[in-house]
Amino acid sequence: MHRLPPVLGLLLLPLLLGSATTRDPASAAAGTAAPADPAAKLYAAAAGALRARDCAEAQATLAPLARGDSADATFARLVTGLYAHACEDVALAEERLFAAPNPGGPLEDWRLYVLADSAAARGHVLVAQAALAKLLGDHPASPLRPQAMAKAAAVAWQRGDVRRALDLVEHGRRDGIAGEPARRLEALAWEIGGAQGDRALRALARCRRRPDGGAAFEREVRQRRARRRRLVGRPS
Repeated sequence: MHRLPPVLGLLLLPLLLGSATTRDPASAAAGTAAPADPAAKLYAAAAGALRARDCAEAQATLAPLARGDSADATFARLVTGLYAHACEDVALAEERLFAAPNPGGPLEDWRLYVLADSAAARGHVLVAQAALAKLLGDHPASPLRPQAMAKAAAVAWQRGDVRRALDLVEHGRRDGIAGEPARRLEALAWEIGGAQGDRALRALARCRRRPDGGAAFEREVRQRRARRRRLVGRPS
């Protein structure tokens, strides 16, 4: 299981903590506070419990909100799934996040990524692969795209789908992915090449880093094939 980027906490704070109290115009004019929103109070209490690393208390606090089929209940399940992942309870995280789809929602890409991470940690490769494919297909502008592409390539290789893994490596290079996700993609390309015993595959990692990128790789493959043909046709 990979640690999520720290931006997740910043992204969730305004949604999960809310305001301890709300003030309507009448109460503000009178100088009195309006009653706090009960859901906001529960989210704030759960966030406090999580900061104290009391994972059980955080889950128990949000349990009443997660019941039912309403949009609010779905969001509460999403939050409890993210909390479970933060507490490294991947079984609960997978269960809650799988049950909290929110197409078009502001955290749907996060749900898919954390669902994939939790499912992969449990060996549920098909669930992980489906979640990552949906993230990459439906959320092209997501800040999680580089991490998702690297993880999707690793999951494809884990399933033995070499072509899919290498396609994702190439896609990552075309997108200009940098940093840790790029290093993971490059390492995977070398791992696949070594495991396959194919020098052309290993050349993929080397040639794609050159300025002419894909053209360099294609030339390398053509040259190797031509040398093979010459060797085969050479008289003994």
